[in-house]
Amino acid sequence: MQFKERPIPNFYKLAGKSSKVDIVVKDGDNIIPEDNLTVKIAGTPGHSAGEVSYIIGDAAFIGDSVPVKGDIPIYISAEDTLRSLDKIAEFKDVNYYYPAWDKTYSKIEMQNKLKDAYEIVETIGKIVTEVGKDMNMPELVDYVCTKMHMPFLKNNPLFGRTVASYNS
Repeated sequence: MQFKERPIPNFYKLAGKSSKVDIVVKDGDNIIPEDNLTVKIAGTPGHSAGEVSYIIGDAAFIGDSVPVKGDIPIYISAEDTLRSLDKIAEFKDVNYYYPAWDKTYSKIEMQNKLKDAYEIVETIGKIVTEVGKDMNMPELVDYVCTKMHMPFLKNNPLFGRTVASYNS
């Protein structure tokens, strides 16, 4: 089902076998796996519909919630992505951020990554708004790729969903 909804190249190599879910979590939940250890759940959708971040002490595990400059911007909702960036920026008492895509970031470094991420989301939005509803989706994706000097993304279905998220 996940591959059908998100056709990631080499999906089965990356994902391996299915995983059993013991607990379904949502924004605001806490998991207490043992005494003196609490995992706080923060809903950070955008990259995917149900994405969450986990906060343990002064560390936040943010998965793919933050689009990265120089990488493929992949999200299914521009609006949710912006709200999640706001939420991550407001995490209290978090000093270390662990994204799925890179190294550990300090609070100051993450502020810079968030600034870049806002710019990515807003830039794509401005480009899409330039043409409005005048193009079909393949033409629009091609136009966005051209304007962003990223022609290699023209046939990437996940980037196509990113562009489509501005017209939903």
